[in-house]
Amino acid sequence: MHLFRLLTRWMTILLLFSVVHNASAQTWHVNHSHTLIWDGKPFLPIGVAFSPESLFSNSKSSWDHDKNELDTLKTDGVSNILIQPGQTLVDTTPASLQKLLNYLDSNGFHYGISFGKGITSSLTGFEILPSVFNYKDQKSDQASWVVKDTDEAAYFVSSIENGTSTLTASGKADIQGDAAYAPFHPDGTSNSVVYLIPHINIPTTDNISFPDVWGGFDAYRDRLLALFKQISIGSGLRFFLNPLGENIQFTDKTANLVPDSESFRIDWESWLEREFGTVKNLSGRWGLEDGPESIRALARLMPLWSRDHGTPYMFDPGTGKTYKAHLIGSSLSPWWDDFNRWRFSSLLRLYNGMADILKNQIAPVPVVYTYYPSNAAFEKPASENGFDGLAISTSAFDSNRSARSSGPAYVQADLSEKPLWLMAAPILSSSINSADNIDLRAYDSLRALESDLGSLHSNGFKALYLSIPGKDSLLSSWITRAETDLNIDPATVASLKPRTLFFPAGTPGPAQIGNVPGSTDVLWLPAPLHGNSLDWWPSFSGYTAVMPDGKEVTVLLSLLGPRTVHLFIPDVKVMHVTDPEGDPVIAKKIGKDEFEIHFGDSPLVFSGSSQLLMPEESASDAISAGMYLLKIALAEKSQSSDYAKIQMDQAVLLFHKKNYVGAYQLARPQIESLAADLQPYTWMEGEASGSNNFTEIAQNPEASHGAYLRLDTSQPPVTAPNYGVRYTFNAPSSGLYTVWLAGTLPGPDISPFSWYMDAGYPDAKPPHDPAPHGPRYLSNYFGWMFLGNATLTKGDHALTIKVDGPASATGNYRFAIDTIVIAPASYPFSPYTTILPPPIPAEAFLKLINKK
Repeated sequence: MHLFRLLTRWMTILLLFSVVHNASAQTWHVNHSHTLIWDGKPFLPIGVAFSPESLFSNSKSSWDHDKNELDTLKTDGVSNILIQPGQTLVDTTPASLQKLLNYLDSNGFHYGISFGKGITSSLTGFEILPSVFNYKDQKSDQASWVVKDTDEAAYFVSSIENGTSTLTASGKADIQGDAAYAPFHPDGTSNSVVYLIPHINIPTTDNISFPDVWGGFDAYRDRLLALFKQISIGSGLRFFLNPLGENIQFTDKTANLVPDSESFRIDWESWLEREFGTVKNLSGRWGLEDGPESIRALARLMPLWSRDHGTPYMFDPGTGKTYKAHLIGSSLSPWWDDFNRWRFSSLLRLYNGMADILKNQIAPVPVVYTYYPSNAAFEKPASENGFDGLAISTSAFDSNRSARSSGPAYVQADLSEKPLWLMAAPILSSSINSADNIDLRAYDSLRALESDLGSLHSNGFKALYLSIPGKDSLLSSWITRAETDLNIDPATVASLKPRTLFFPAGTPGPAQIGNVPGSTDVLWLPAPLHGNSLDWWPSFSGYTAVMPDGKEVTVLLSLLGPRTVHLFIPDVKVMHVTDPEGDPVIAKKIGKDEFEIHFGDSPLVFSGSSQLLMPEESASDAISAGMYLLKIALAEKSQSSDYAKIQMDQAVLLFHKKNYVGAYQLARPQIESLAADLQPYTWMEGEASGSNNFTEIAQNPEASHGAYLRLDTSQPPVTAPNYGVRYTFNAPSSGLYTVWLAGTLPGPDISPFSWYMDAGYPDAKPPHDPAPHGPRYLSNYFGWMFLGNATLTKGDHALTIKVDGPASATGNYRFAIDTIVIAPASYPFSPYTTILPPPIPAEAFLKLINKK
């Protein structure tokens, strides 16, 4: 049955229920600053998350515990409560829930109701992770893997010859406890790989699991309605939070899982039929020449590849048959694109459907869901009905975690067709996000707490709930005081919005989530905008973007600090220039089509003209750098010096003719070529390793060259004692070098690692200074760290990065490398995200260009 038909049936069934709720004429709406306006007044709670024992225990001691805790909070001035059950709320009894709500209403509390774990139906399906579940040892006659929660698995042997992958064998793997085994008989002439596709059942006790929302929705909805049918809700209720559960997020495990419940298959099949109509259309889209002959059979297929790993075949677990997926143009079948598009759209329908059920049949209050960046269902909320807000984890809001947690959620809310309420609330379960929850014990003063909570207000989050460890009257009194201090002018707080500068998520240029350089109150945030990167290295970087209001802008940042530059456009009068705050910047006209402008530490925003903006200094700086390197190369009789001289002379001629783009385009390749010969430093892409046993090369537009090397698995290494990666490079001379790495920064969910040069395994050591140097990037998860010094002789060397174990918080092996830099100690390396440093030490480069 189609999901939209199911939703229609659900709403019909709901009319049969007689649900009692408060019938008062309360009204509410969300304003454009993402504040809830309740009965005409801003609702600006700073409250406490409360986990009642009495909901799941009928003992007098449980009720006494809850009553005493609520009385203490009331005495300390706390009047806003988030009811946060430790289990799924529908497991309580009507009497227990009614008793709690009556007490809250009679004592003047305002409260929201969270649904705990929500749907607890176990998610089962096939885990498509060929980057993890592969075996390549050509000397072995048996492949083996460590598996968890697996009841059966299929294996597939692929032989690769001349770049073509062919399945040579398949069958059912042997499962013994937490291990899977498959026969492997390489023929000695082929590059053979055996892949495992395990069928897993994620336990409902696993707090980070994604439940079977498709198969479990109907029964859960019926239980929820049966519970609330017997409940009378008073005037204190303000909102519902996470009615489907708080962990609807995609980890690597669930992102690559193809569910196999009947409800999942029916909805997936229905979507495919609506989208593509016929078997011929769908088979052609997926590159299947001799595929199944019905949409139902096509809906059973699953790919034997994910990202850049696996083999180009599709598998039908119902029949055991496999089908070759041919290339479509230069790409494989878009099966994963279709699957993700359906998955997120179906989740959005479930979110909106449950929200409408709650508001129409239980209580007409806002419904809010916790935002997870991995869940794209939030990208297009309903324009009228459906859910009403987004929540983030209440986290210690330093500038990095603030941007990572609140920034993407704010973008989704701000670009929504209807205003969405923004809230911050703790994650109760031991999920992967619980490390972000505020630990109030970490604050040594009310002022420090108010600073973080004030940042949340400034970032658009106007409802704040925190967890208090134990019964601590000091902390609860701080919360009360913070609510009073921060909301002293409710109208102003209700209208407060963060100042933002959006950048295209797919082409970020120098932008990264967080405060714009040189600004303390403007956030650089990624948005689904059309645009292009502007790369005028080594002097300028930027991007173009079509903003949500339709205005096209160019954003440029000086990589060499404050300076005055010159730009050329046909009509200076139409050009408008502002700083990130929107304040105008004076542009001095010095010619018919030229103006002069001063860059500070912040980027500048240009609008009014769609012409490509390129500072004249981009070309002159490139020529200066190229000539400087050429002089050294000629003295050293470098291989590239003769050709570089011809090109640089031509670049100078074009520059004098004011063909600055042409001059730059000639000079830039020569800088790169000469720098490669002279090696002022060695820059190595993380994914360009000659030897590693990490899980995959991950694609991301914010990474250097759009990709990075990633390790992310719960499986321990099979054919080596450690996960590791080895990079080879050449030291141009003997001496002391500094070693830097850009990637995931140390933390409880990141694996510890060590490094060593050449064959120095016993001398492996942790990073000397793991604190981030320069701004973080890639959603603030990546940063540069200083590994340490190394004394090298001239010639070839190897750097090895060794992962020393799983992450302490999750037990998974997780680590990523974007870039490695090895520089002579005489070169002062100052990292800045993914932008290469100048080929000349920055101080010397500035002196050089200032002589012009």
